Amino acid sequence: GSGTSNMDFEPICKQRTLLGKKRRQELPDEVRELFLFDGCKHLLRGTALATVMSTCAKLFKHSNGSSKTYELSREVDNIDVFLSHNWCVSRLDKYLALTLHFNFRLASLAMAVCFTS
Repeated sequence: GSGTSNMDFEPICKQRTLLGKKRRQELPDEVRELFLFDGCKHLLRGTALATVMSTCAKLFKHSNGSSKTYELSREVDNIDVFLSHNWCVSRLDKYLALTLHFNFRLASLAMAVCFTS
């Protein structure tokens, strides 16, 4: 093929900001435009954390994306958390770090309850 797909991004698009509405209003117009996707809602996509974390973060096993991994995402109005990572860190290390990060408060509370019982 030509090396392009129907998932290619349009050159310059603006839609909703990845920032919250209040923070968006606090930014100067020039800076806000860098975070906007107006008119290209289809470009703002997200994946549920449960999907990313399923089967010990299997999604991080390979760096090559595919239509199958693209289908794990969906169009969203906003993104609550943006995960960035590198491929030199093992999948297990990423999984453990994310598990600790997203469950620390609940795990700490559960541990405190268990120790005080």
